[in-house]
This record gives sequence, structure tokens and C-alpha cells, in this order.
Amino acid sequence: MSAAASLLPPALLGLSTDYYVLQHFYELMDGANWKNNENWLDGEPCYNEWASSSQYDCYTGDLVRTPQPICCEASVDEARAVVKLDLYGNNLAGTIPEEMANLDQLRLLVLDGNGISGTIPKSLGKMRYLEVLWLQDNSLSGTIPTTLKTYITGDPGSIILRPNRFNCSELDAIENAWCNSSLADLFDAGVTPDGLSSGARLDAKSPLTTTPARSCLPLPLHAPSRSPTLLTAQRPRPTPHPRQGATTTRAASTTPPWTATSTTRTRGRSSRTSTRARSRRSSRARTRRCCTSS
Repeated sequence: MSAAASLLPPALLGLSTDYYVLQHFYELMDGANWKNNENWLDGEPCYNEWASSSQYDCYTGDLVRTPQPICCEASVDEARAVVKLDLYGNNLAGTIPEEMANLDQLRLLVLDGNGISGTIPKSLGKMRYLEVLWLQDNSLSGTIPTTLKTYITGDPGSIILRPNRFNCSELDAIENAWCNSSLADLFDAGVTPDGLSSGARLDAKSPLTTTPARSCLPLPLHAPSRSPTLLTAQRPRPTPHPRQGATTTRAASTTPPWTATSTTRTRGRSSRTSTRARSRRSSRARTRRCCTSS
């Protein structure tokens, strides 16, 4: 038996549901290349201190300024279960699996500041105890599942999805007002996001909280006519030559130099051709006279 397995209570030697869910999550999110994946997949997450990005103590909520393990709690009739998963800015790259909903005791899911793509699984709306969901600063797209409102209260900062790659018409829709604020918007309005009181962010001035100029994708404009005339008009003009004087002089000339040269050469050839013709006619004339006199 390994040292990690020896840390487990006998009832958990078969590995828990949390382990298998997070193992699948780790594989889909390219866990081997995370900034901090200490102890991941080594024994149970709640008994072997799998690393997270949080710098708040799991139990007191105090800021400790050192990375803390995944937060777990135990109830009277259940074994310890994952209740907080904070992996912000940890180089995650992949898609969120539907199976995350099987972390049925999870209260806080913070995955912002990564390279997560794809869509938000509708199954996240089935997480009965989820209170904080931060997915901003990723590359998520598609539609926003309305099921997310089923159990999350919608208090300021409980759900933050902006900025991402959602279409602005989707994110700014009136029916989605409950999730269209960014973290920077909340700070500017003097609102303390619920996630901070739950230990989701170390520093409100972190670069990860800065909203870019566009926090969603605008609707595509009506495509202009693709006529050749329009395409020609839209081509950028060439950059003028630094020697503006020389360019102006050449532009003012009515006869291009190559045209004049060509004309001169043509005239020369024409002159030589005419001379030869006259010589032939003179020779024929002398021959006729000669033959006539004889």
C-alpha cells in the first residue's frame, strides 16, 4: 500500500466520486501543464491536499498569502467532500466537463484567468449548493444556460462571466442582467463581490480583474456589396515616395519617358527602312536604263 493510500480512511480506499470527477477534469484541462498541480491524482483530494490557487484559509477565511489546498468539509453522515475549487490563473486549457455537477457539495467554483474554451455546461445549474461561479477572462462562447439561476442567488459577484467570447447580444440581453457585470465593474461601483467574502480573490487590483475594452464579441455588421468597384475603392492607397519632388515632376509630365524612347527608336527604324527602299528603287531604275540602251 502506498504512503498516499495510507492517509485514507478504510471507507475511502476505493476512491470517491470527487476523485474521479476531478481526475476527469484534470485530464480535460491539460493538468500536466498547470502552474501548480501539486498532489493532483495522488490519493484522495480531501486527504492528500491537492493544490489550488486560493490564498485564503479554508476554515477561517483569513488571508495567508500562500497557496492553499482544495477546501473540503465533512458532515455528520458523510465523508469529507470538496466544497471550494479555486484554480484561477493556473494555465488551464480545455473544456468544462458536464460531470462537474457530480461535485454535489461544491459551493465555490473559480476558474477565471485561464484558457478555457467551449461552452458552459447546463449541468452546473444542478449544483444545489453552488454559491459562487467565476469564469471570466477565458474564451468561453455559445449561450449562457439559464439553469445557472436555479440555485445561485444572483447577488452581485456570485456569477461573473465577463470578459469572455460570448456574443454581446447574448451577454447584454435583459434576461441575462444577473450575469453581465465584470469584476472590474463591481469594484468601480463600490460593490464587494460575494466571491471575495468567500475567499475567491487575493487582490482586487490583480491584473486578472482588469476588464479589456471589449468584454464580449460585437454582432457582425451587415456585409457590404462585394462589387469590383467597391473592392477597388476600399483598397488602401500606396504610401507616397519620400522624394515628393521627383514624384511630382514625373506626374506632371504629359509624355512618359518610356513612350518617348519608344517613339524615337521607332522613328529611327522607319528612317532606315525608307532609305533602303529608295536605294532599291534607284537600282532597279538604273538596271532598266541599262537594259533599254543595250
